[in-house]
Amino acid sequence: MAAVKELVQTEQFESLKNIVIFATINVSLDSFLNLDSMDLTYPTLCPKDGIRLVEKNVKMELWPILPDTFKTSVVKKLDYKSRCRLRKCSKTERSLVDSCPVFIKHVNFEPRVGNVIYFSIEELGFPCEILNDKACNTQEVLQDFLLLFKNAKSKVTQLSIAHYNFQRQPDAVNDFIAFLLNEIGSQYPNSFKLKIQKLEFHWGEMKDTSLLSLLKIFDPKVFNALHLRNFPIRTPVLIEELLETEQWKNLKDIQIQEKLALPLNIFHPKDILSVTFHSLRADDAWNCIQNFQFKPRPFQSFFRIFTTTDLSLSEIFSQCNVPAKNEPIEKSHYLNDYFKHTQRFQLTWTQECILVVKIAKRQIKGTICRKEFLVDDFDELDDL
Repeated sequence: MAAVKELVQTEQFESLKNIVIFATINVSLDSFLNLDSMDLTYPTLCPKDGIRLVEKNVKMELWPILPDTFKTSVVKKLDYKSRCRLRKCSKTERSLVDSCPVFIKHVNFEPRVGNVIYFSIEELGFPCEILNDKACNTQEVLQDFLLLFKNAKSKVTQLSIAHYNFQRQPDAVNDFIAFLLNEIGSQYPNSFKLKIQKLEFHWGEMKDTSLLSLLKIFDPKVFNALHLRNFPIRTPVLIEELLETEQWKNLKDIQIQEKLALPLNIFHPKDILSVTFHSLRADDAWNCIQNFQFKPRPFQSFFRIFTTTDLSLSEIFSQCNVPAKNEPIEKSHYLNDYFKHTQRFQLTWTQECILVVKIAKRQIKGTICRKEFLVDDFDELDDL
């Protein structure tokens, strides 16, 4: 072993083109990567070393003879961009890459002037890097996007759609969704669903039927978060259709910015709820409190309801089964001036947490907080 380590340090080794070593060695594989050929024995070869063999083009005849299990472990270590490069090598490599699921942190679509779509990918588990950063025609973008789901286990954590030029192209988002649905319908069976965990749409205009159709192509076992600027589904027929979907039933996180003209009860029960109404009836506020008080939820789950008219403390507490008792959880004068009342509710399903409900002039918020971390937990998930 010492002799091999000494050998790779010599000038003679630098001029070598071929090497055969029968003994098992532990010298770094990097020392041999510039050779034309090698015959070496290692006790083990990790996937990272396999990646070096592929990326540095060491005699590509080595790659085909490697065991399939090893090649699969190598592909799983590659970032998404490297996988795409390997996929283009041959049909064999394409099948190999497609057999390995990908896990993407963020996919972003931005319709732009000229009927092009900006498309970017941010990978999960790798240093923050925007991949596939380009703007091109819708057909090409959708082909690249659907390539992410070649493996049935592939998953995207967040899909964002942002249309900053919606005043010049009011139907761009709806047209894009129609193209997406058509592309999926022409290539995949009806059972095909996109494994996307969260949809975020804050800029642009989306029709009610477009949103409903988009939600239906998400895998209901994966999709659990919906963040919107406005909520276009308003007609009773479409509301009823929405409520019957498994995607809606399985949602855990709903956050909508603009004022709603819908019953609050269609949004129950959720682990995270942030909505705005013109007004909030006292019995609706109490139902929301009870919903969190009596049903087990993860700590830091919260509901937050804004109104454009003042809330009545006396009316809300006329519905409660406990006397009103103002118990602020922090010493901030500003927060205690903003929130007029802080009520603590015991939970029927755990002794470790309580429900902290704060009521302001035009806002009510309740959070499941650990008893020892009330301040830390109350606003922890606000910015998700």
